[in-house]
Amino acid sequence: GEHWYSSRDEGRSWSALPGGQAGVVDPGFTPSISGLWFFDAKRGLALDTQGTLMDTDDGGRSWAPRLTTASGAGSHNSLQFMADGTGWMLAQGVLRRSTDQGRHWQSLALPSALQRSLRWVQFVDAQHGWAAAPVCSQSGQLISCETRLHATINGGLSWTELPDVVGDIDYWAAHFINPSTGVRASWGGQVWRSTDGGRSWQPSQTDRPSDDFASPNTLRFFGPDNGWLLRNSVQAPLMRSTDGGRSWRTVPLPAGMSGLSELHFIDAQRGWLVGAGGVILRTDDGGSSWVKQDSGTERALWTVFALDDGTVWVGGQAGTLLSSATGGR
Repeated sequence: GEHWYSSRDEGRSWSALPGGQAGVVDPGFTPSISGLWFFDAKRGLALDTQGTLMDTDDGGRSWAPRLTTASGAGSHNSLQFMADGTGWMLAQGVLRRSTDQGRHWQSLALPSALQRSLRWVQFVDAQHGWAAAPVCSQSGQLISCETRLHATINGGLSWTELPDVVGDIDYWAAHFINPSTGVRASWGGQVWRSTDGGRSWQPSQTDRPSDDFASPNTLRFFGPDNGWLLRNSVQAPLMRSTDGGRSWRTVPLPAGMSGLSELHFIDAQRGWLVGAGGVILRTDDGGSSWVKQDSGTERALWTVFALDDGTVWVGGQAGTLLSSATGGR
């Protein structure tokens, strides 16, 4: 039987994907899917690159627009929820909070430094979160930008700027594991760890040489110990930590795997990777080996969400949505 089902119109219609039915279609102006979140096998949310939030109550077979954000300060859109249904959405530079699984949203007031160019937000519980934005200054013709972190301890109602400059926002990724412990990566294979909520940072050990100029794509922890770093690199696109970010090692992938954009693990062993050219990879042994799955598309895939071993959704370029009830197998 078929393994993946595809939609090319943001979920209005679906078709089975037999192996090899890949086609490159002119994407036109259809926005891409940049964020997915499912609460169970039926109810989920999808966020696109133009800031439109859609929701589904039938496992993704049909979607209805829930909220549209006017074009604003950025296209770094993201979705994140806690187990109790509290969540945050960053869309077009606007940060919103929901307490009912995304059915209703409230805009959060931001300090001026974040209003202009909010690029990244993450919460570890209903109260503790961080946000990143570039602070730019001009000297003559030269414009230089540095990344500043802001922290909240009341769910985003107020924010405090943290003292350390944390690298260039265009070549930067971060993830906090709990209110005190965070990890960030930047240009050149460098990784840092904080144990004081992002106020100060110490370098982590990596197995990359000092002349490794790859930039990070995505940094994710699934549990307190297991972290994954996706990089724009041909030699070492994936790195892993098993000690809470203190040390990182390169993970071998099948040949030719670059342009990877997102990953999702359901436990320490089982996870999925997605990226350019319709690539979907699955591991069942904690990343020691990866199996390439036939996605049926050659479009770039940008986000993946797995509910359990079988129930997986993938989103990507030009409204592409993929769904599997068999884990892609």
